[in-house]
Amino acid sequence: MCFRRGEGRPVIDPERLYAGVSVPERVLIVFHLRILRIALNRLGARRRVKAPGPAYSAYEAKYAGSEVLVVLSFPGAPLAVGLVDALSCCGARRMVAVGWAGSINPRLRVGDLVAPSWALREEGASFHYMPDPSYTPKPSEPLASALYEELLRRAKGRRVSRGGIWSIDAPYRETLDKVVKYHNLGVDAVDMEASALMTVADYRGVDLAVAVAISDELRHDGTWINGYMSRRLSNATRIAVEASLNVLATI
Repeated sequence: MCFRRGEGRPVIDPERLYAGVSVPERVLIVFHLRILRIALNRLGARRRVKAPGPAYSAYEAKYAGSEVLVVLSFPGAPLAVGLVDALSCCGARRMVAVGWAGSINPRLRVGDLVAPSWALREEGASFHYMPDPSYTPKPSEPLASALYEELLRRAKGRRVSRGGIWSIDAPYRETLDKVVKYHNLGVDAVDMEASALMTVADYRGVDLAVAVAISDELRHDGTWINGYMSRRLSNATRIAVEASLNVLATI
């Protein structure tokens, strides 16, 4: 069920809400329209469907012989968590989330890639699933390792990291002291969703991994480098999408 022993039943229970709804076991979650377009170009024939939970749009297609659902999620931890929670109630068992993140590691530049092996949570949604503040979100290890290896294979000279990722609800509160402190703890990048996605997947017992392309840099001298419109980011995003689809279809 959606609740654990010792916890109350949720008023809005996604298992009941989406009873009878089914989705493919393999799901690619993306967080920007540009990323969705790249994924759809790789899929070819597809059909638009209604995704359970909060999402802009969703498509079913075959990739390398496997049924795959591609979902454009709303950004931010609360709605992304609601999506993953609902998908897991409808048959999704293996998910990869592809997004963009800011680098807080001086060695990682726009267009590099991160397949995080753990997350530091400064978002609020995950604490409703795992309230223990000492809990460290992690991806599914076999899936995350396969994703990392696939990214390395396709990287073409880019750096690919397996460091930590810091998820925060407030993008204008990425303060310089935290940037330096968290990098010294082994965190490479900052986003808004990864820690919450890992947490709800763990709670649900489904496999989930994350791949992010570095879209901007939060440097330790207080400088912000914006690479959102760069060709290097576009190419890195394509690599992340292709690697994710390949891992979803074959692992």
